[in-house]
Amino acid sequence: MRLIRLLIVVQLLSLMCAVLVAVGSNSKTEITVFFTGEVNGNFEPCGCKAGPTGGMARRVGFSRDFAESYEGKILNVDAGNYFEAPGPTAGAINSLMKQALAELPVHVFNIGSQDLYWWQELASEKLGETQFISTNLVPVRSTLPAPQKYLVLEVPLSSGTSQKVVRIGFLGITDPARVKPNSGFRGIDPLEAVREIKEEVMDQADFLFLLADTIRPQGEIPTDSVIRQLAEEHSEIYVIITNEKRFILYPPTQINSAVLVSSVERGRYLGQMKLVFDGDGSLQQITSELVELKKGVPEDAVFLEGEKRVSRQLK
Repeated sequence: MRLIRLLIVVQLLSLMCAVLVAVGSNSKTEITVFFTGEVNGNFEPCGCKAGPTGGMARRVGFSRDFAESYEGKILNVDAGNYFEAPGPTAGAINSLMKQALAELPVHVFNIGSQDLYWWQELASEKLGETQFISTNLVPVRSTLPAPQKYLVLEVPLSSGTSQKVVRIGFLGITDPARVKPNSGFRGIDPLEAVREIKEEVMDQADFLFLLADTIRPQGEIPTDSVIRQLAEEHSEIYVIITNEKRFILYPPTQINSAVLVSSVERGRYLGQMKLVFDGDGSLQQITSELVELKKGVPEDAVFLEGEKRVSRQLK
């Protein structure tokens, strides 16, 4: 009788383990990616009559509130042109913008054509966890350090008692036509640059993100667009984030394996993308929306004071 009972207990334990494995494999976890681009040093809400939107205080406040109640992993990325262009106000503004990077790191920062003017000092500073990349920008002066061509982030996914790791490879391109001769850089053909580096990146990554300092065409993406060519040539690219200089709210667009999304100029909206993974670490779903940083969004007190201080300096 004891043997029979023991066998029954073993069978029950085996069944419980099988159920646990099944639950674990069906469970889902997610990563949230916040994205911006073409912020252009806009540290405070825009002066729009319809309602001022944007500002670093709101972005930091919203992001911190979100993180406090979110159980998944959060990544912040920027498609380029985060900093103010050279001019009399750039010093004061970019000092605050760098402070924001130290407090709310951009985990992957594609160096845009406008950011190049500040690259030498950025390369020598520690700005929190912010890491800069460019796949197709090459310095033309020996005094300028070359940026990393790509970045691979390993993101842990907790699922039941096991922990999977997803490896996301990031590439960053800038339209060569946007690179000015006095920037100290030249831009090589993005198609050639990605072809040259992709195999090396995919030895370390499960799939690719592409951050692009290039203006998204309105309407249907033409066949000769670099964005479409890259998406159709490389099925490993699952996400493309482009800049937008005009106030246009684009819905996500599918090209081959890639979901194409675009930032909103001056940081007036914050892009929010969710990647949903199953228990085995396979990407199951990508959703994306734009969060309007409008009145009522929590504002970080430190950055709100910083906005006021810089505004006074510029008057």
